[in-house]
Amino acid sequence: MRTILLCLLMLPTLPISCTAPSESERPHPTLSSSGITESTGNAASLKIIENSCPTGAQKIAPTPIDIQATSIPLWPEDKTDDLPTGIRFLGGWVLTSSHQGFGGLSGIDLLSDGSLLTVSDEGAFVWIDMSNDAPAGSGKFAYMRGPDGSYLRGKTDGDSEGLALDGGIAYVSFERRHRIEAFALEACGAEARSVLVSTLPREIDGTRIHENAGAEALALNKRTLQAGFEQVINGRSAVAISSVETSSIEMLDPVASGYGGPLVGMSDASPRASDDGQQVTFALRRQFNPLFGNRLTIEARYSDADGHALSANGQPLLKLSPPMNVDNFEGITAKLQSDGSYRLWLISDNNFSPRQRTLLYAFDITLP
Repeated sequence: MRTILLCLLMLPTLPISCTAPSESERPHPTLSSSGITESTGNAASLKIIENSCPTGAQKIAPTPIDIQATSIPLWPEDKTDDLPTGIRFLGGWVLTSSHQGFGGLSGIDLLSDGSLLTVSDEGAFVWIDMSNDAPAGSGKFAYMRGPDGSYLRGKTDGDSEGLALDGGIAYVSFERRHRIEAFALEACGAEARSVLVSTLPREIDGTRIHENAGAEALALNKRTLQAGFEQVINGRSAVAISSVETSSIEMLDPVASGYGGPLVGMSDASPRASDDGQQVTFALRRQFNPLFGNRLTIEARYSDADGHALSANGQPLLKLSPPMNVDNFEGITAKLQSDGSYRLWLISDNNFSPRQRTLLYAFDITLP
């Protein structure tokens, strides 16, 4: 299990500012940077488990729920699949459930058993059971708990967006009160309490971060956390990168024309044998126009061998837009396969609106 920095340390030279935590933030259990610097191996993760599952807390299983999955093609019936070389659409599904809390899915990651874990922007975890790379018709549900064991309430505390898994610990980024929390789901299930990992900047390059345009995207890259901000600042996207050795804000330029939309999802995946140890980060961007609908792009960026910096040069991979069947996609996760290709899963946020859908899409992508 990787050791990551559990307190975002902003270097004095960085063009960002952080506000002192409010009274509501102070009770959170936090882990000091000095403690992490001195820790090795699993010590940091054990400290998270200790705080997320305090003495006396019993493991509680999430609530089983039904998840109906209806197949949906990428293209309407009168169109043929027309995707770039090396990209294959494996399947798409419209997901529904009788559980009233199902919806608003944003972050997504892959569990070791092949099922999917997602977060709802209403402060909940939603597990999607999978069978043969397709939804199995069932899942699980659990509302997130705060440091005192009570449920996160309202958008201020519960607007969860990005998700990254490290073993049995789920790291979740939040908007409005911009931060990253950790939950020891494997150790105590639905009883897991939040542990404050990072307080994210509210201002970058002199620009105030809108409460609903914060860290939509979250990824773990070796020993670093990457928190991608939805807000576009002077045509670029901000990514807060933090590790034991360093902390920085990187401003990413668009990789190509038409790939400059707001950053809404990120996922790191293992490098191929030909990548010289460089990690690959897949980034999902989304633009919405009432006239043209949702337009999405997927790009690949590489990190250095230590995972401390994203490459300035990325690769544009895929554009998704009408007349394709698209919606408000916000989550992406990727896994390296035995043949060197990557399996990508995308999830859409229906905003709990009857006019939108929860879509789950799967693609196989072979990078150049």
